[in-house]
Amino acid sequence: MENGILNAFCLCVPIGGTAYLNSIGRKPLGAISVGLLAVFIFMIGALTSVFGESDNTAGIYGTVATIFLFQGSYSFGLTPLTVLYPPEVLNFPVRSNGMALYTQIGNLIGLTVTFTFPYMMDAIGWRTYMINGAWDALELAFILLFWVETKGKTLEEIDEVLD
Repeated sequence: MENGILNAFCLCVPIGGTAYLNSIGRKPLGAISVGLLAVFIFMIGALTSVFGESDNTAGIYGTVATIFLFQGSYSFGLTPLTVLYPPEVLNFPVRSNGMALYTQIGNLIGLTVTFTFPYMMDAIGWRTYMINGAWDALELAFILLFWVETKGKTLEEIDEVLD
């Protein structure tokens, strides 16, 4: 039942993220979203290490609540940004090929993670979440250092900034 509720939650939350995209800006929204992802995935790892095999109802509910916060952070920021930001920063001659490559790489990474994650959970358990959190921290640094704010700019103006 929680899985269905989580999916419905993740269907609705990006609407809010999309509505605030132009007022918050792309780079701040990405940084906030990924920063929260790192915090929440570290929390999931910690809660899983303590309550993963326990009968402590409060600990289990806390873990589930943190999973909702993690998914909500992704859905609010990254779900709208994954379809908006790449075409904005790719210039016209390479936009279609760049989006095709972006989509293909994203799908391959998703497929790899889908099939790798269960083996990692079996082998190292809750530490898998800590590795994911460390990766999110690297993503946050990348966003802060290299992303260009595109809020309020035309595609031509974005091209000038990136050239």
